[in-house]
Amino acid sequence: MMELQSEEQRIPISMMHGAIFASLQVALMPHLMRKLREDLLEMARQHRCSRALLDISGIETMDKGEFDGLIETAKMLRLMGVKTIVVGMRPGIISGLSAVGADMTALPGVCNLEQALEG
Repeated sequence: MMELQSEEQRIPISMMHGAIFASLQVALMPHLMRKLREDLLEMARQHRCSRALLDISGIETMDKGEFDGLIETAKMLRLMGVKTIVVGMRPGIISGLSAVGADMTALPGVCNLEQALEG
């Protein structure tokens, strides 16, 4: 029963200043990443916007697989004309991902939402 409940969880996504905004505050388990990807692609299709902002400031740890999942999602969005920007990645996550060989140039990032909305 608990598995069914976790399968129904979704990451909240909304529109903000003409951009898709997703606030990721939990670990990016495979089923959540799949739902996030589906929801982002559907929002991009519906709203025909040019940017997707992924706020990960609430995530304390991220492994390479989770980061690679974000990169793959960004690639799919790019095919729809949407630029993905990661907001609020913690320095420890950046350092850890870099240490395990993650492609840190694959996703543009900014420190806060204000910077994301400027660009």
